[in-house]
This record gives sequence, C-alpha cells and structure tokens, in this order.
Amino acid sequence: MITNDTLAHVNVADLDWPEAVEIAADRISEGAPVARTFVLDAGPRHEVGYWRITPGRFTTVHSGYLEFIQILSGRGALIHANGERTELRPGVACAMGDGWNGEWLVEEELTKAYTIVPTGA
Repeated sequence: MITNDTLAHVNVADLDWPEAVEIAADRISEGAPVARTFVLDAGPRHEVGYWRITPGRFTTVHSGYLEFIQILSGRGALIHANGERTELRPGVACAMGDGWNGEWLVEEELTKAYTIVPTGA
C-alpha cells in the first residue's frame, strides 16, 4: 500500500502483466476478449492500476463503485445503455458513476489506467 511518504512508479511498457482472465461468456457479444489487470495499489477505499483488454465486445455494470479511466493505448468505444457512444483512444479520460452500464467495444488491444472508489451503495 502507498503511504504518505512513498511514491509508487512503474513504466507501463515494462510491466510484468499477470495471466489473462477471460471475460464471462454471458457478457460477450463479439470476439473472445481477455483482460489483464496490474494493481498498483489497493485499499478499502480505492484501487489504482492498469488494465489491458483484447478486442471484443461485452457488457459491463458498475455497481457499488465509481471509476475514473484514462486510455493509454488502443482503440474502441464505451457504448452507454442509452446508445450514447464515447470513443476511446490514447489521451481520452472519463468517469463512470455507480450504476453506469453499457458495453465495451474494443477494436484494438486497449490499455487504461484506472482508479476505482467504492461508494458503499
């Protein structure tokens, strides 16, 4: 855990990514996406790290947390339940509130930096 007097740092290009985890089949509508998550720091009130996903399309529901992301590499879109589309490419950042739901459409392997904050909801 990062404390007041520490500095956590990594070079994303040099990460030793853990084994890939399949996205649950009932969430997938295209492809066979797998994800790798590198947790930089986690505690009861937060999780900070990097996430890499291969191409595909799958649903997601944020329940009990909010998430801030910034796209580092790759290309795709978040498609909101109401049909609104947010294009994802390097430099794009967005926040998804507790209860946000929609789909990830990953067109090119995508890497994001993320921060998750539980809402207690």
